[in-house]
Amino acid sequence: MHTRISVYTKSVGGIAGRARIYPDILQTVSKALRADGEIISDSFVTHVADRLVALVVENKDSAKIVRAAFEKAEKIAEEKGLFRNPSAESSFTLEFSELCGEQIVLFLSASEDEKFWERIFENSESSACGVSAFLCRADGEYPTVAELCEKFADKNLNENGICPVSLCETVFVRTKVVPVAALGFSVHNGKLTGPVDLFDTSLFESARIRASGI
Repeated sequence: MHTRISVYTKSVGGIAGRARIYPDILQTVSKALRADGEIISDSFVTHVADRLVALVVENKDSAKIVRAAFEKAEKIAEEKGLFRNPSAESSFTLEFSELCGEQIVLFLSASEDEKFWERIFENSESSACGVSAFLCRADGEYPTVAELCEKFADKNLNENGICPVSLCETVFVRTKVVPVAALGFSVHNGKLTGPVDLFDTSLFESARIRASGI
């Protein structure tokens, strides 16, 4: 089966500056995307710091639908008087022939540096990235999920402030520490199972201590 997954990210409004997104924004966008069953076969909505993230399994280009949902989010942010980050929207698409046991990992970073992922991953046909998000296939002929996650336990990366954390800890409150979350999914017939919060484990505690400079 041919599968097409797009990821859209945009800072639509944050509480306490860029610290965190308003919960109603996530619910509103998630509901809007799930209302369409023709173009969008499945979706997952989350955030990293104040940046809204929509992962969409699409039958054809879903940009118009996603942007309409993002506009609803921006309206909520405006009504609440939330911090409006001027950072532009980012989007990318990963297309592939779905394998038996298809696994993908979505990495999310509070950094808005477009070259952030180049420091960690090599570009390949099995991955795609944009501002704050990196999506890649895993297992089979590709690196395993564990091998991908292991990169974030690298001492050199940690000592440069790259900090693997659970999704709920991607709050942006340090200038020299960049929280990164990893979400794992299984994909079958254009449907998502998951996510698994891959950094939500004490196995990355040492990496977190190094990154936070303790």
